[in-house]
Amino acid sequence: MGLSVLPGRGDNRETGARPVQSRCRKEQLFSMRNAATGKPGRRGNSVYSEPEYLPTFMFRVTLRATEVRKNRSGSDPAVFCVQIFRVLRHTFLFCGVWRLSGKMESVRITEFNKAAEAGAKLRWNSIAKPLGGLGVLEDMISKIAGMRGTPDVSLNHRTVVVMCADNGVVCEGVSQSDSSVTAAVARETARGRSSVNLLAGQFGAEVITVDIGMCTDVDDERILKRKAAYGTCNIAEKAAMSREQTESAVRAGIQLVRELAQNGTDIIITGEMGIGNTTTSAAIASVILGIPPEQAAGRGAGLDSAGLSRKTSAIKRAIAVNQPETDDPWDLLSKLGGLDIAGMTGLFLGGAGCGIPVVVDGVISAVSGCLAELIAPGCRDFMLPSHVSSEPTGRLLLQKLGLSAPIDAGFHLGEGTGGVMLLPLLDGALAVYNGAHRFDEMNMERYRELT
Repeated sequence: MGLSVLPGRGDNRETGARPVQSRCRKEQLFSMRNAATGKPGRRGNSVYSEPEYLPTFMFRVTLRATEVRKNRSGSDPAVFCVQIFRVLRHTFLFCGVWRLSGKMESVRITEFNKAAEAGAKLRWNSIAKPLGGLGVLEDMISKIAGMRGTPDVSLNHRTVVVMCADNGVVCEGVSQSDSSVTAAVARETARGRSSVNLLAGQFGAEVITVDIGMCTDVDDERILKRKAAYGTCNIAEKAAMSREQTESAVRAGIQLVRELAQNGTDIIITGEMGIGNTTTSAAIASVILGIPPEQAAGRGAGLDSAGLSRKTSAIKRAIAVNQPETDDPWDLLSKLGGLDIAGMTGLFLGGAGCGIPVVVDGVISAVSGCLAELIAPGCRDFMLPSHVSSEPTGRLLLQKLGLSAPIDAGFHLGEGTGGVMLLPLLDGALAVYNGAHRFDEMNMERYRELT
């Protein structure tokens, strides 16, 4: 099973996938096809296609049985055993123990509307002010216009999504806190009493708390239950997650964006809560950026020198033990990542599929953004940077994405707080964009572009 991403708009001749509009629908975002036949299929509410088990199975078993009969008489015992194994292997495949590679889920990415972006830039240049007077904020509003497909930009409905998950690497002493803190903060966020809630309340944003992979079940109906697993394994010893768990968490993020889009959300801010996730994100960043763990690892929530040394050592062992494929983002994510990172990766993919801007918060969110871009080139066109994290790789990851953040204030709080701080800046820019007097209204000659 694999999650493949198909860029561009319009029907895809290979998959028959339908185009995605500015507001996505379930049937538009996911195209499920049998790799062999190209026919669509659905099993209940599953997001997988129905492979043609029986014909494939019967052909293969018949073939292998023939090979066994040919080799039974006077054959090498080792060869005979191999043939028996092949028959059994395909029997297990038929029974569902082995997965067919034909299962596929395709995510389509909305085409970025350059005409709408250009229209927004023309509107900026018509305002009676110095050209580019609001700097990167003008670029952001114009970029949002390209995402939404219209120069008429509105950000009235804004949502913060906080992905909560636990990380097995905590047992390596890489954090000041244990996993119980993840559940405690998640509970407070659901109650509206965490740092992100207070900031979001100031700027008119809704906060959604998601259990994407906590070790425990928090009994609070305000927490959205999208658990892909009960925490991850210790990356210093083995892979964090199975491929199935990784894809499940990513799908959960995509699905959530789809639901928010249907409810009219205009912008999504990524947030996370998971003790140990600066270690998992640093491990991925080390591989993506091609830098040693010593340069990638930071102090997180406030590690002392001994703790930082343990963190660096854990990252080194994680990379050595798991040997992630540098050109395979799924392998990298499942071996070194976390369920919170996977869930946020899904948020970025979903935003690109639905044409909704998704805000990059800090370094953990930036890692997710990089993974989404590796999975779906062009996904970064639907990302908005908020701030430069004080973590060592914060600036490097944004540069990897080709993004320039307007806030550089040493933030490292997490939970999506840095992303929320972008909202008043965008609101201020929009006030000028939508309401300021224009050159023609004042009978003034426009400023000319410098050449």
